[in-house]
Amino acid sequence: MSQNIFTDAVVALLICLEGDYTDGATPGLTLSVHEREGGCTASWIFRAQVRNNRFKRTIGTYPKVPLAEARERALLCRDILATCFDLTGPLADAVAFRETPKTIRSLWPLWVESEKSRCGDGAQKTWKDLLARGKNHVFPAVGDKAPAEVLTGDVARILNNAYVTLHESTVRKLHRDIAKFFAWCRASGLYPVGLPPPTEVSLLLPLLVRPINRLKGTPPPALAEKDVQRFVALILSEAFRTSMAAMALLFTLLTASRIGNVVGSLNREGTSPAQWKDFNKSLTLWTIPAQNMKCGARNGSHVVPLSRQARDILRLIKKRQEERGLTSCPYVFATRNGKRFDYRLIPETIRRLCEADLKTNGNGFVDEETGSRMHTHGFRATFKTWGTNHGVDWTLTELSLHHAIDNLHYDRAKAVSRRRRLMEQWADFCFTEKTRELLRSFVEPQNETKTEVFLLPPPEKKEA
Repeated sequence: MSQNIFTDAVVALLICLEGDYTDGATPGLTLSVHEREGGCTASWIFRAQVRNNRFKRTIGTYPKVPLAEARERALLCRDILATCFDLTGPLADAVAFRETPKTIRSLWPLWVESEKSRCGDGAQKTWKDLLARGKNHVFPAVGDKAPAEVLTGDVARILNNAYVTLHESTVRKLHRDIAKFFAWCRASGLYPVGLPPPTEVSLLLPLLVRPINRLKGTPPPALAEKDVQRFVALILSEAFRTSMAAMALLFTLLTASRIGNVVGSLNREGTSPAQWKDFNKSLTLWTIPAQNMKCGARNGSHVVPLSRQARDILRLIKKRQEERGLTSCPYVFATRNGKRFDYRLIPETIRRLCEADLKTNGNGFVDEETGSRMHTHGFRATFKTWGTNHGVDWTLTELSLHHAIDNLHYDRAKAVSRRRRLMEQWADFCFTEKTRELLRSFVEPQNETKTEVFLLPPPEKKEA
């Protein structure tokens, strides 16, 4: 089929030659010429293709319909086609979904999107983990299969392969995700209702590896109770007191929070570090938005009562930012230029703290149970262990860690006033009298001057 830009003169010549000719100036407009006994006849044809469907329609004959009118009719047909078949809207998405091969690889991202729309955008890390589990564990085994073709043995093979490299708790999450995916497939009409899902526990258990051969999860290396006060004293020493990363570690310890909520994290896309707007004016409460919490979609926002020492850290940081002219900096823990703090400085600071402790005949803050150097998430284990050893109410420590205490969500108490006393007791345990006064002297230097003068020996009396 030849293509030309039609003019009246060109059309007058083409009607004598049998064939189909496309107008280069009007998409879909074709002049079809056929030889008859009485001579050649010419018709205007409109052709279009929407995905895999072809449309062909005669819109007039020449010369009864001239070139200009044929072009108008072709454009009108295209507009009608675009309107009726919704080439860019929701109907187009539905048609595309209908025509897409229904494999696990193509359906898994659609399921993740449905979960996101149902639960909101609160936990970005959750959606990222769902996609990663599908890509790393599900797709290699059954990615090219339709949901109805997946058998229980396929799911068992996925889980058994995961047991080799993943902790048992992570494999349980993988099984939960696969089960949710097949429930969504059944609700969407992509899996037969009469068949049991391949994730049925009673069918899977005989096919899974023995529990003794599974890789068990290890707790994060914690800071031992006996080392807490030495750790605080080291942070407030001359070598670390000006380090923003060290102050972030101390604030994380005092609030029993996650380091990602303090300075942000590399593996939680969309989370925001602590900002001044999250604190009340008196710096006694820190409210972490639900979208920044690991279990925010379930437990909501997290209200953290701040102890005196935690408030002193905030005042010290505020004072340093004002001295640098960073009064408009939104972040609490920021760089010297007022930009977002780099999380990668935290592991480096922990390494320096451990090496400095070894130089002073310490144990390098090594966890005795794991044999590894302490980790920021282990601060939460330290807080929980201290609470258990000192008879603290289990509910208060769980609320302070933002853990779920009631699966039915009947108990919705925050217990802020009771937890405030708890955080004061925790801070008093972490600080000695000397380190408490030292931190206070950083915030109010005049107190430091008074203390130094007071400690001077009295002047000797001269003999008359």
